[in-house]
Amino acid sequence: MIVTLKSQAAQRTALSASLLALLISGQSRATLFTEGDELTLTYKNVYFNESADAIDTRIWGAERDEWVHGLFADYKSGYLGDWIQFEYGLAGVEDIHIGSRADNVTNLPGATAANGFKPDTLFGTQTAYIGTRYQGDGFRLHAGGGKKARQSAIYQDSLSRIQPATSVGFDLNADIGALRLYYTELYKMSQRDADNWGDDLRTYSGDKVDALRYYGGSYEVDNGLKLELAEAEAEDYIREHKARIGYRHSLQGHQAVQLRATYGTMKDSGSLYEDDGVPLGNIGGHDYALAEAGPLDARYYELSAGYRWADYSLTLNYSSVRGDDWNHNLVANEFRLWDTSSQYAWISSTPGSGTAWRTKTRSACSATPTLATWACLG
Repeated sequence: MIVTLKSQAAQRTALSASLLALLISGQSRATLFTEGDELTLTYKNVYFNESADAIDTRIWGAERDEWVHGLFADYKSGYLGDWIQFEYGLAGVEDIHIGSRADNVTNLPGATAANGFKPDTLFGTQTAYIGTRYQGDGFRLHAGGGKKARQSAIYQDSLSRIQPATSVGFDLNADIGALRLYYTELYKMSQRDADNWGDDLRTYSGDKVDALRYYGGSYEVDNGLKLELAEAEAEDYIREHKARIGYRHSLQGHQAVQLRATYGTMKDSGSLYEDDGVPLGNIGGHDYALAEAGPLDARYYELSAGYRWADYSLTLNYSSVRGDDWNHNLVANEFRLWDTSSQYAWISSTPGSGTAWRTKTRSACSATPTLATWACLG
């Protein structure tokens, strides 16, 4: 059995010491678990400070001053009988401090003006998943179903708060040499500030979407060339496509040059789409809409070139959106994440296109490997 401790915190408190005690007791019970299983305990400490008067003048801006922390326990079994695996994750999150100027709390539910923006505590199942595998001559098959945070080339459950968003559905994957194929179908989603099993998928106007499906494949050549195709569809509502070609040339000292080109489309696809639009309301004397009236037809193109060191990367990126705005969710439950190198970068250009410099850093350290791994991410 492997036991791992991770900490992502602004301050390390006495709770970290109690986590270490949990680790020791967990190791003493290792014989009760299966061969190759893993238990991970993670403590997170997050501070949000946001102003509604931010320089980008976002219409959804809020006054936020919140300090929260949480404990996450994730268990993954080894493969029982070499073919079946279980995963279970439990999360507990509470506030440490909510500032007096806050008019919104984004990491926890239940904060309203009536209760002085005092949020509720989160405690519930984050992951409940069962999977199976089969390995043949030159191929591997994986299948599984349940609740977890999913990440793919065209759909991602949001990881932007202390607790990840999750989704409920099933997944199929096949690896055949350098070819990887996948298919996922989702029926429910649980928000970043919720501890329920999940809510039904909905359109902007509140109609139920029976399922959200995404599928695709990738092929990677030994010389560093990689091709990707993916499609996502909210049944009778929205359809999205993406094609990408990338090239990576490795250099000495864990350095590499990376190039890629991406093309994506998003269109309405069925009777649930709101052809008359969905108004958001009047904000600051201007009328805004969640969805504009008329059919949806958006396209984007992107070219990027980057250089990667062991812990850093620098990317020059050009993005161009044509047709409608690229801002419609596949379903209303989803927090739209555009898979672009410009996602959280400064952009200065004409509307619809942008050029951005992007930097990314990551570091890691470990201590007492015989007892635990202490991860330091920055």
